[in-house]
Amino acid sequence: EDLFSTVHIDSENRKDDDLKLENKSDGKELPIPPNFFLPEKTFSFPCCSISSSTLKILELANQGLDQATQAKPFCSVRLFNTVRNIFEMWCAVVPTYHKAKLESLPQLSAIAHNSAMYLAHKLITLGFLYKDKLPAMGQHVPTFIDLVPRLRNVGGEMMLRSLRIQRDSILSTLGGFAVYGSGSERRLSSGVDQASRQFTHQLNHLNKVWQPVLPSDVYYRSIGTLLNAGLEEITLRILCLTDISAEMSEQYCSVLGQIGSKCGDLLKPEPVDKYAKSWNKFQELIVVLSSSLRVIEDRWGEGKGVLAKEFTADQIKQLIRAIFQNTERRAAVLSNIK
Repeated sequence: EDLFSTVHIDSENRKDDDLKLENKSDGKELPIPPNFFLPEKTFSFPCCSISSSTLKILELANQGLDQATQAKPFCSVRLFNTVRNIFEMWCAVVPTYHKAKLESLPQLSAIAHNSAMYLAHKLITLGFLYKDKLPAMGQHVPTFIDLVPRLRNVGGEMMLRSLRIQRDSILSTLGGFAVYGSGSERRLSSGVDQASRQFTHQLNHLNKVWQPVLPSDVYYRSIGTLLNAGLEEITLRILCLTDISAEMSEQYCSVLGQIGSKCGDLLKPEPVDKYAKSWNKFQELIVVLSSSLRVIEDRWGEGKGVLAKEFTADQIKQLIRAIFQNTERRAAVLSNIK
């Protein structure tokens, strides 16, 4: 069935039909402090979108288990195993049948990921709901717990495969940043501006298709990982330049500033550097490209300044040699950077 037909799972408004266990502990088994605070949503599934077929599968599973409670012992066990097979088939069929779409449509991979995690969430308690209703199981507790790790692995792998594809696409796009120009060049090649536009466009597209679908923490980590990969690639390519004229330096600052302004909102209200570790380094690179030798030396702060936290001494020296002409002042600054 088409995975694009979705329903929204709201942990605040939906009624949780998971098993509610009675607390019969005398306090000896679980030495939990009396004033121990446990958030209400600790065991709640996060808000996200899943495929509507996922709910149909769970409904079918519940119907099968209800029939098992009313069937003869032999049929009861067979029906229980049939229900287990439903989820095993889901793990085997969905990644294969939808493989092409999962690799080409990032929104679909997010929906499939959520659906797998939702099924795993439900299977944690599904068997216990029928614990006393399936006497044919004898001493064995009817459980689906062993299927939970498999569902989570399948869901995680579908999302990770999509992330790898998007990352490779970003790195391929940013190949246009490989401009090893000479100081006589007055303007950057058109590839730099085109690469930066495609990079920001791709991230903004993923923002539109992922943010309404994924749980917030998964979205932040996913978009932050891709943003970080792009920023690292851009920074590395600029660090490899051996000669950057004043005009090119100014143009690079403009391009990098546009990337920063367009990508900075992708992770709001979270701080960007929480999920994109190269964000501060990227911002410092803009500062270096637009600053004087004195400012760079001050920000280095004898190896203790903000610049030293993001770049190594060799990287800063490479940038200084590329940006500034060979003068006594430049030599003095280079000698102070250790």
